[in-house]
Amino acid sequence: MTCNFIPQSLADVRELAKMFAASGIVSDDDKADAAKRAAAYGCTIAEALQADLMIKIMAGAARDIDPATSLMYFAVYGGAVRAVREGPLALVQRSGKLEEIDERVITEVSIKALEYIDTGREDVDADELESLRANWAAESNNEGKYRALQVRAVERLRQLEQTRKSWVGYVAAVCAVRRAGRWHVKISDIDHAEARGLLSTDSDYWQRFRETALMYAARQPLLRETFADVIGGLAVDDAPRGGTSTIPAAPASGSQDSDDAEDLRAGVTAA
Repeated sequence: MTCNFIPQSLADVRELAKMFAASGIVSDDDKADAAKRAAAYGCTIAEALQADLMIKIMAGAARDIDPATSLMYFAVYGGAVRAVREGPLALVQRSGKLEEIDERVITEVSIKALEYIDTGREDVDADELESLRANWAAESNNEGKYRALQVRAVERLRQLEQTRKSWVGYVAAVCAVRRAGRWHVKISDIDHAEARGLLSTDSDYWQRFRETALMYAARQPLLRETFADVIGGLAVDDAPRGGTSTIPAAPASGSQDSDDAEDLRAGVTAA
């Protein structure tokens, strides 16, 4: 879709930034960032805020995104222009390269069951197994998604077996995306968040919206890796502001989840 309201000159961008700054639409995070930069560089808060807004608007204009939406999709802090909130997903969807996305929250029963499907093991809850088959593998065109998920689940289980004494309270978010017919999967769980110190901070977001935060932590890096050509030079935060860590702008060469699924399929099903 083409946006019909894109600034055509630096003067246009500057006027828009002034308007947004005066409108009250600027977030508290943006104001705090501007205040820090004003103190560091000897400018006024208004000047720092206007510069931030101009960069956001220009980042959107380069991607045919209207100025108001650009304020929500982009942020400027930590020495980088960042795609935040729903920005990465919106950019990928607009590109037409995202064929399908599947997101869900799973428990310890689900992640353990994934290891045992198709292995002949009988020590997993039958209802849970049936539910997983229906959700992940019932349709033939989802076979690749299911296998990619299974590989990641087994990989994570092997890590958790070394550190977890109990499975009480375990929860994970799973994001699966399909591009050019191949599925790519990322799992982010409560243990990841605890290891990064996010659960022990004063982050109200992580304390109140834990499952949503975990979903961001799975989705954002997966989109960054799988659609590096779409995200471009933008950094990506793996959670909304208030409890974030940052995925560097320099991308990995691309996700290899589906290749792993093919390579390890025999080993997983025979485990």
